Amino acid sequence: MWDDVQLRPYRIVIRWQVAATVLMALLGGLLVGRHGAISVLLGGAVVSAAAVLSMMVASYGARVSASPGGALLALLRAEAVKVAVIVLLLWLVFSSYKDVVVVGFIGSFVVSLGILGIAILVRESKRE
Repeated sequence: MWDDVQLRPYRIVIRWQVAATVLMALLGGLLVGRHGAISVLLGGAVVSAAAVLSMMVASYGARVSASPGGALLALLRAEAVKVAVIVLLLWLVFSSYKDVVVVGFIGSFVVSLGILGIAILVRESKRE
């Protein structure tokens, strides 16, 4: 079963994503203006939203599964959800926001995705 301690690394990484996105948005706003800041925020939001939904699917699947195979299936399902959400949100941003600053959007998207990739390196604390 996944408990609060097991989800802690992912919550920490999502906070890092949000902090990095806000800092990049400030920089993008200073360099390019309002559309630069919005583009950076959208790039980070795509990955953060996908990560949150993926974490929810994995957490739910692990809770209802009693076997290791079921837990693995839940993780694979969570990854599929993450990829699908990212593709959907990328399409949504590029089709609806005509003033997107592509460099800022893709830059923050890649940085947020990189931060998400290091979630496995965050150590779980032992709480007693």
